[in-house]
Amino acid sequence: MTRRCTHSRLDASHTHIVLSIRERERERLTTPLDVLRTRHVLRSAGGGGDPSFLATARHVLRAEGMCGLLRGVVPRTVYMSLGGVLYPYLGTYSTVCRVWS
Repeated sequence: MTRRCTHSRLDASHTHIVLSIRERERERLTTPLDVLRTRHVLRSAGGGGDPSFLATARHVLRAEGMCGLLRGVVPRTVYMSLGGVLYPYLGTYSTVCRVWS
């Protein structure tokens, strides 16, 4: 027995909201990795000792704690979540396709 999907398609406004939430969560989760990557590159280029990624992570955690890993998380998440709402072409494409079909 197969189940039919009874959900309707998302309109443009709902699509923007979903994209905004997705982008916000993605940026919130990947910020610590981006901070570590940037610190690792700067530390390796500047001759700051052991160039391993784990050594860089230990250094950041010892020197600054968890706050060091979350530097810039607020501006980054706000910027990306606004992008999901402010890019009208994403919803426009689906609306035009629906009207023309």
